[in-house]
Amino acid sequence: MSEEGEPHRAALLRRIERCQDRLLVRIRWMMGEPARRIAESQDFLGDVVARLLGELAAVEIRDDDHFLALATRMARHLIIDRVRRPRVRAFESFSQSVLLVAPTEANHGEELERVFTALEQMEPDHQRVIELRGFEQLSFREIGARMARSERAAQMLHARAMLRLGRRLAPSKG
Repeated sequence: MSEEGEPHRAALLRRIERCQDRLLVRIRWMMGEPARRIAESQDFLGDVVARLLGELAAVEIRDDDHFLALATRMARHLIIDRVRRPRVRAFESFSQSVLLVAPTEANHGEELERVFTALEQMEPDHQRVIELRGFEQLSFREIGARMARSERAAQMLHARAMLRLGRRLAPSKG
C-alpha cells in the first residue's frame, strides 16, 4: 500500500471501530433463518470490513452516518448473495409497520429495498431517530439522551420522520 493510502486506511479503521456495534445490530436484524444456518453475524461484519479495506481507494466516506449506510448496503448484498435468495428478513417488523402490509415471499425483498432506499434519502436527524427507535429499539428517553434532546422532542422528531418516510413509501398517484 502506498504511503498516501495509510492515513485513509487508518481513518477508515477508526470509523469501523466507532460504528461496528451499530453495524452489527443492523446485520443481525437483516439475517433471516437461512443466513443464520450458514454464518454468524460476525462473519458478515468481517466480510464487510474486508471489502471496505479492499476497495479503500474507491471508498469515499463523509461521516459515520454515510459509512453506516454504505456498510449496511454491503452487508445486505452479502447476506442475500450468501443465502442465494431474493429475500431477506431485515427489519421485518419495522418494514411491516412502515409499509402497513404483510410481505409475501415475492415482494419481501423489494419492499425492504424500498425502505432502505427511502431511509438513505432522508435528513440525517430523521435517519438517526428511525435507526435508534426502529433498529436499536431504544426508548424515547434514551434517544433524547443520544441526540441531545428531551424525551418529548425525540418523540416529536420520530413522529415527523415516520410521516416523511411514509410519504416516501406511499405509492405515487397517476
